[in-house]
Amino acid sequence: MDVTRQQAQDIVAKTEGDDAVIEQFHEICNRRFSYTSSIRFYKIDVVLRNASYILAVAPKTPGSIPVSVMQPLSLGTIRDLLSEISNNTKLPVPELRSFDDSLARFPFHYLFLRLPTPNAQSLSSLRSSGALTPPQDALLDLKLGTSIRSLHSLQNDWFGVPGTQPDEDVCYSWQDTFMLLLDGLLCELESSGEIQRTLVEDIRRYLSRAIGSFLFEDAEVPTLVWVTGSADDVYVQVSEPCGPNQEARVDIAYVLPTFDRVVWGDPMLEAFFMPPGPSKALEEGYLEGEGGTLIVFPRQRTKRMWYTLFLALVVLVEVRRDKEKGEGDNRTHQKLYWAREILPRCVEALKDAPCH
Repeated sequence: MDVTRQQAQDIVAKTEGDDAVIEQFHEICNRRFSYTSSIRFYKIDVVLRNASYILAVAPKTPGSIPVSVMQPLSLGTIRDLLSEISNNTKLPVPELRSFDDSLARFPFHYLFLRLPTPNAQSLSSLRSSGALTPPQDALLDLKLGTSIRSLHSLQNDWFGVPGTQPDEDVCYSWQDTFMLLLDGLLCELESSGEIQRTLVEDIRRYLSRAIGSFLFEDAEVPTLVWVTGSADDVYVQVSEPCGPNQEARVDIAYVLPTFDRVVWGDPMLEAFFMPPGPSKALEEGYLEGEGGTLIVFPRQRTKRMWYTLFLALVVLVEVRRDKEKGEGDNRTHQKLYWAREILPRCVEALKDAPCH
């Protein structure tokens, strides 16, 4: 599902006017958890206007999705979430300019968004290049923690995947919802032979023990959680220092709207909380300087381990679906290696992990 430069130009002209001519156009290559072949992101620069945009495209999506299946969200649902996030949280997201799911002119659905700044760089690239000093890195984590706390202020009446139709299957228990989502992933991977049957049996056995101990029932309020967010999705603006002998100023400019894997669930499912994180600065930002830590009791550490296992299963299912559609490429190698390595380690650790 590739977008041509001419198709992108037609979308830009339709929204911004015929004099808005594309100068640069390229696909954003994200190699971490949020990458999925179901939605592609392209960056567009219109230099004469000093403006940059994001074009998110997706094929036609099924009309209804079972509650128990972790499918990527439709662009229509992501559009609605972007509106909620923009209006009600401090998480900086691009400005929605247009949305089209008619398929009348293009063979794909699309979201067209304007970026607040054209020159931001991903947090992961800045870290890997060593461009950030420790104080700058800590400041960005502090701000990221505050933004995630603000995202988690969005709440719902029921647990589950946004965009699903809450009917007789609607869940008001996070434990029941998590069990359904996890079992759906396991069934898909087991039937395709992607993971060993003995590993699946171990997971189900340890999950039964966790459920019997009501491990997941402490999440009482359905909260919007970014299951696959990472530093690849966070874009940073680096500005000139205020004066001599001072560091460059850094701020979170926006997050890439890779919200196709979000759930109404337990805040601890947030990918940024996965060990060895969160950093002390991110934790401080999230807790808004109140002190303390996100994980206090051993059972909370066990629950967070289940959420890491869950993310590994999400990755394995996504890669399997890509292979089935003939759309897999080298962008999946890094996260596939991670998932295959972390999954058996999580299962072994959960064997004797405390649930009380």
